[in-house]
Amino acid sequence: MRIKRADIKLGVTVGLAVAAITLLRYLVVGSLGSHAVYRSLYYVPILLAAVGFGKRGGFLAAAAITPVYAPQILMELHALRPLVGNLLEVVSFYIFGIAVGTYADLRRSYQRKTVGDSWDVPTASIGDKILVCVDESAPGQQAAICAAELFGREPGISIVLLSAAAEPNPDFFPSPSELSQEISRVNAAATQAILRATATLKKYGVPESRIRTRIVSGRGGRMSDRVLREQREGNYRLIIAGKHQLTRAQEFLFGSLAVRLAREATCSVLVVGGQESQSAQAKTASPAK
Repeated sequence: MRIKRADIKLGVTVGLAVAAITLLRYLVVGSLGSHAVYRSLYYVPILLAAVGFGKRGGFLAAAAITPVYAPQILMELHALRPLVGNLLEVVSFYIFGIAVGTYADLRRSYQRKTVGDSWDVPTASIGDKILVCVDESAPGQQAAICAAELFGREPGISIVLLSAAAEPNPDFFPSPSELSQEISRVNAAATQAILRATATLKKYGVPESRIRTRIVSGRGGRMSDRVLREQREGNYRLIIAGKHQLTRAQEFLFGSLAVRLAREATCSVLVVGGQESQSAQAKTASPAK
């Protein structure tokens, strides 16, 4: 089985984190309070391993920390209270790693079940329009290519290109002029994504009369919120979206547009692979009941 580069990077990061925390505990002179803080930092690499590698990763990270934590236990064998506290701390490492890892495994398993393994929806069930989520990324533009290849020759189906322009939070900008520049940049990016996708559809022979465009904006929320609202208000029966290549940790912490659409949309969702594959890999999911 081929090991992914992202998994190697995460494993190295976990190992370096454990080594750095251990050096702080044993080499840096400080108060008892500071050593307690260093000891609590061990939960960070355990969390990373559990999120990235699941229950097994959380357990192995706790097991790797146990030997480097052992000298602290041996130095306090003469005192019952610190000894019990250290032993309970080691046990809590395992409980924390296994609990978080189990949740991560369940989440990934649910996502794999939510996004199905085949695309087999009759054209007649699509209706008269489909919603295509586009952005400036390669997966976003690949969604437009997929729509053109599948439905470009279907005269009764309109292709609606949707791009989101999220308004930035004014609190993050020191002056109104900088805020205005950021809003202009976001709007320009959304417009450019629409223009590129429109050009792609025309290149594949889709007539302009069958192409519609939508740019949705708003402050706060996620792009998936805007897409779901548009799908329900427009009564679309199919959404096509690109699958961005996220690491396990990124997907766990920030979520995935494609997975959320497949889980919550009231229609079929077609998820298209990005630039890493030679051809688009399509997957579908039935709407959640």
